[in-house]
Amino acid sequence: MSFRREIEERQDKGPVIKLFGELDIYTSTDFKDEVLEILEKYKDNIYLDLKDLEYIDSTGLGSLIALVKTAKEIDKKVYLKDVNERIRKLFKITALEDMFIFVGGIND
Repeated sequence: MSFRREIEERQDKGPVIKLFGELDIYTSTDFKDEVLEILEKYKDNIYLDLKDLEYIDSTGLGSLIALVKTAKEIDKKVYLKDVNERIRKLFKITALEDMFIFVGGIND
């Protein structure tokens, strides 16, 4: 399955970026560049909805790490929303879970 993303803009809040498919070596660079632009464009935090993300490899994880670090530099946060069990387990195994903010819903 290929990767795609949808951006849900919200009034007076940062956007929700819904991820679908596979975030891997073939898609992670473009994804990271797009989200970095979004981080700079909006004056609020952003949410990455991972409910429908089926696979993420080490380059995809690297992109997420880069986004969190960049967001922190500009006093913003990146929230990971509705992360499915399989992907969440990957964060635990790689000891990256503490680096991210996980939420069940956008109002958490």
